[in-house]
Amino acid sequence: MAQQPEPWPSFIRRFKALEQLVQRLLNASPFTGTGLSVPQAGVVQVDGELIVESGEARSGNYVKGASGWRLRPDGTIEMNDAEIRGGIVGNDALTSPVIPGSVWQTASNFALNTSWSTVITATVTVPAGVTSAAVSAKGSVTGFMNQDSPDGVDYLYGMLFVASDSSGTYPLAVSDLGGSGTVHLFRDTVLTGLTPGGSFVIALQASTGYETWTSPSSPGNSARLGASIQWYR
Repeated sequence: MAQQPEPWPSFIRRFKALEQLVQRLLNASPFTGTGLSVPQAGVVQVDGELIVESGEARSGNYVKGASGWRLRPDGTIEMNDAEIRGGIVGNDALTSPVIPGSVWQTASNFALNTSWSTVITATVTVPAGVTSAAVSAKGSVTGFMNQDSPDGVDYLYGMLFVASDSSGTYPLAVSDLGGSGTVHLFRDTVLTGLTPGGSFVIALQASTGYETWTSPSSPGNSARLGASIQWYR
């Protein structure tokens, strides 16, 4: 009887063929070699960076109120900042895109003369995250004429500045020694290119036409400056 061939070589060939088949299946499977895993029923995890569970997607480092991001089935999302076409919109900009602000200052007992002098200066600080502002400013200056002037008439002038934008008034004629008058000024302007944490100045200036008007003790020369500001992010 002929001797049977040794079975070991045949086993080796079959084992190698099976090994190659398993490798081809692994290479073709979308669930292997991609970092995709199913740690528990209903949870899919990709490389530990993305987790999908019950219709919710979140980053692997998500901690409520602290880190990562989370997208819920109801459409709400939690994150830090969102970059949109080169710009960054923070949570403050979404909840409070416009920030209201105001300025109010007064001054009294100052002299008025023929040179422009600043009677009120308000330095306004730009809030964090703000780059523009709509400013509506108003001011008034009241003066008492206590010097003789040509023909008994002098003039009171006013100027209102918002940053470098200014608005003047027509001169107010004040008649006779001891006469008084008030000039009113208004200025609406939009400021752009502001630097968060920087500042700009709102100033009220005044002058007379001919003589110096020293301030009497009561009620005295006086000024008022107010502004409403709408800050925009």
